[in-house]
Amino acid sequence: GRLFNNQETDRRGVKHLLEEMAKSNLQSLLLDNYLHHLLDLLIASWAKKRPQYLRKFELRIPGCLPLVPPDIGSLIALTHLHIHVEAVEPQPVHALGCLPNLVVLRLELSTDPTLTVCGTDGFQCLKVFWYGGGGNGIGLRFEVGAMPQLRRLRLDLDAREAMLNYGHLQFGIQHLPCLVHVHAIIQCKDASAGTEVDGMEAFIRDQVSLNPNDPVLEINTRVQRSVAKAAEGAVIAIHNRE
Repeated sequence: GRLFNNQETDRRGVKHLLEEMAKSNLQSLLLDNYLHHLLDLLIASWAKKRPQYLRKFELRIPGCLPLVPPDIGSLIALTHLHIHVEAVEPQPVHALGCLPNLVVLRLELSTDPTLTVCGTDGFQCLKVFWYGGGGNGIGLRFEVGAMPQLRRLRLDLDAREAMLNYGHLQFGIQHLPCLVHVHAIIQCKDASAGTEVDGMEAFIRDQVSLNPNDPVLEINTRVQRSVAKAAEGAVIAIHNRE
């Protein structure tokens, strides 16, 4: 189905659909472009519930939210989450870490805060973490015990901002015991920023080399462009158990 507004008829229909899906024999569920003003309905229908046969539940929220919704931690069936927020704060991020089945997290930011992840933050099952968005990934720090099952890490880094903070950057990648792959996207304002990009690449290589697993490192450079994205409707995709 596709949702374009917040009319009460839409909300009633979505509520009914979500309630029925929570009682079904679904194996896979994708809520793509699921509008943030309907999150309350999803939480009301799925809080603390995980259908017996559900193996994958992916939620992609369009647009930018002020913060991570704290109640999202009640969606214990979530396995994949894509979310874009203005800023991150410790308590809502801890709510994400408490999701017991979350294996893939894409957390995009509109600002450049410092986020420190430690062992007490949870993320016990997380295997893939994509952090940043538009180059805002330089504030990430891992402490001992953080994300113990993480295998793949993707970082969005702004070359100029990162080099300005070069002396203070320490990702703590060496504290990720299962890491096997790091993908760094280096954003630059124009194609002439070669020195900054080269310096950022060298820094990333040094950081990744600290991890005893010798992870595969993939580096891509991207010249930033302003592109208007067309509006999209919400998509719900499901797979029933046969």
